[in-house]
Amino acid sequence: MGSLTLFANDKGVKKLTEANFLEDGVCVEAAYNLGVYYFYGIGTEQNYKRSFKYFKLAADKGHIDAQYNLGELYYLGLGIDKNYKKSAELTKILANKNDVDGLIHLAMLYKKGIVYAKDINKTIKYLTLAAQQNSSLAEYNLGKLYEEGQDVKQNYYLAVKFYKLSADKNFAKAQKKLAGLYLKGLGVKKDKNESNNLLKLSNLNEPKNTLKIIRGISSIAINKCLKTNND
Repeated sequence: MGSLTLFANDKGVKKLTEANFLEDGVCVEAAYNLGVYYFYGIGTEQNYKRSFKYFKLAADKGHIDAQYNLGELYYLGLGIDKNYKKSAELTKILANKNDVDGLIHLAMLYKKGIVYAKDINKTIKYLTLAAQQNSSLAEYNLGKLYEEGQDVKQNYYLAVKFYKLSADKNFAKAQKKLAGLYLKGLGVKKDKNESNNLLKLSNLNEPKNTLKIIRGISSIAINKCLKTNND
């Protein structure tokens, strides 16, 4: 944590800005961190346009976290005009690298019919690939698909299966959904006590801060980057 604290101030931002972060792969981390600092206003004023600028510099060099964050900025229209197509292109790049967030985002694009035509089979395919990496969010979304039966045959047993996998990882939304199925006896034997227990766990595990939009600060090789710049 020491190295992160060192750069999370105005001097740190100045040092990173001066770094020759495009000279080699190591120093791309400096560009990426500047994107994070400007996004959240860490050690400097919040500036989405500058955040976009630095994320793009790092993303163009293949930095996977920068590619994810850049896709989010395009999708939300922060620092740049909204552009679902460019966001989707970055999402596909991430999915092709088997990145969990990329797989889930791509699945949701196919589910909602954003940029790509609606395709429930591809939604299930990409969510399953993410779930195979133990993603509680992917498991939750699969459970929700089968519970609601939207564009897929309703199957409470599969809903329970995926909600359980997610709930076992303390994913609050899955615990709440599973509680409802136990209460009604859908896809599982009716059990009011289990339902109440799951609701209690859900309240305990409910995220206190849901504002996380982008991936955060990296400490990889920043010192080396700055040293290279000073040589």
